[in-house]
Amino acid sequence: LALMDDKFDEAEHSYRKAIEILSSAKGKENNQCRIDSYFSLASLNLNTKNYEQCIKICREAIAISQGIKLIEGKDKTESEFLELLVKALVRSNKLDQAEAAIKERMVLEKQIKAKNNRRYATAVTELARIYDKKGELANARDAYEEAIREREQERNINPVFLPDLHKEYALYLKKNGLDREAKKHLEEEKKLRGAISGLN
Repeated sequence: LALMDDKFDEAEHSYRKAIEILSSAKGKENNQCRIDSYFSLASLNLNTKNYEQCIKICREAIAISQGIKLIEGKDKTESEFLELLVKALVRSNKLDQAEAAIKERMVLEKQIKAKNNRRYATAVTELARIYDKKGELANARDAYEEAIREREQERNINPVFLPDLHKEYALYLKKNGLDREAKKHLEEEKKLRGAISGLN
């Protein structure tokens, strides 16, 4: 309710109070509620553009999650906090730190992707965007192409993810003067969207 009323200070106080109370509680359920409160607090600070505080909260939560038992599991929890951390680092232009954090997340997602590797492909795409911001053309291209390969192997996920990625990569290539390659990916995007329409 505090969030619905845009009372962000009140919401932050509530999350911090929950973390304080749950810090002395025992059991997986209480641990999970504590970590969930950290996640809500980090998300709140990200959404209110308090990036430094979001970064601090994410790193604190990751460290705490390593020493407690959770319902969701350590890898999934850490990956979710790394996702928030990367967003905060990118938005505060700490691109080297963002690159290191997204690579940590990629390692975790590769371990837990199992039958559905959507989150791994998403992480690789984010790495490509970071390389783009850093002006590292070759690295960005390698990352985009790896992300496309991952998307091509996915099953039971939203079929628009792959054509969306081809379009994003095409726009990146076009921006960097690689029109011929961009055209190839735009054609692939069109073909994939046509196939999706035929399924409906």
